[in-house]
Amino acid sequence: MKTEFDYFKDEFYKITNVNLHQYHKEQMERRVRNFLSSYFSVEKEDKHIFSMAVEELRKNRSFQVTIYDAITINHSYFFRNKQQWDYLANLIKDNQWRELKIWSAGCSSGEEPYTLAMILKTCFPTLRFTIYASDIDKKIIEKAKEGIYDRFSLEREIDDTYLHKYFVQKEDKFYLDPQIKTSVQFKEHNLLDKPFEKQFDIVICRNVLIYFSAEGKETIHSHFSQSLKQKGVLFLGPTEQFFNCNDFGFSLLKPSFYLKE
Repeated sequence: MKTEFDYFKDEFYKITNVNLHQYHKEQMERRVRNFLSSYFSVEKEDKHIFSMAVEELRKNRSFQVTIYDAITINHSYFFRNKQQWDYLANLIKDNQWRELKIWSAGCSSGEEPYTLAMILKTCFPTLRFTIYASDIDKKIIEKAKEGIYDRFSLEREIDDTYLHKYFVQKEDKFYLDPQIKTSVQFKEHNLLDKPFEKQFDIVICRNVLIYFSAEGKETIHSHFSQSLKQKGVLFLGPTEQFFNCNDFGFSLLKPSFYLKE
C-alpha cells in the first residue's frame, strides 16, 4: 500500500524527472519533512504536508529548485559561486600559464571540472590543459562521464553564452558538447586513502571537506600539498576555512584560494 510520501515521490518524479525512490526511504522522508515543515510553517507530522508540497511543485517553478537543493544528495551545478570562477580565470590570465594540469577532487557528477573546461576552451583557446576529476562514488563518476544534465544543474549562474555553445537540449535533458566531455579524465579515488597524482598546477575541491572530521581534513590537506607544484593553487568552497594552511605549506591568496609555497 502506497503512503503519502510514496505519492509525493511519484509526483516529484513526474514534475522534475528526479527519482527520489533511489534514496534511502526513511532518511529521505525525514529530510523532506524537515524542509517542508520549515517552508510551510507547519508541524512535521501534518497529514497534508506532502499534498501541499505537490500543489506547490505544480505551480511554483522556483520551489522546484529550492526543494531539489534542500533534499538531494551529491548535487552540484555549473558555475556554482560564479565570482570565484571569475577570480580563477583572472588568476590564470595573470600567471600567463601556457599549460595546465588540474585535479578536480570530489567531482560528484562532473559540473565543476566541466565548468573549468568550458572556461579554458572559451577564454584561453591556445592554452594546453589536462583535467583529472575524481570521486569515491563509482556510480556518480559514470553519470559524470555521460555528460547529461537536467535543468537544475543549469538554472543558476551559467551564462547563455556557455549554455548555447556547449549544450544541446533534447526534451528535458541537456547534453554536453563531446569536446568538453573528452577534455576531462575521470578516476575513482578516495581522498583519505592516499595522495593522487603529483605536479598539479591547480587542485579544486569545493564543498567536500565540510563532510570530514578535523583529522580527515588534515589528511586530505596533506595529500593536496603533496599533489600540487610549488606556486600551485588550491581552490576550496566558500564555506571551507583552511585556518592552519601554513602548516601544510600554503599561504592565503584570498578566501577559498591558497598558494602552495
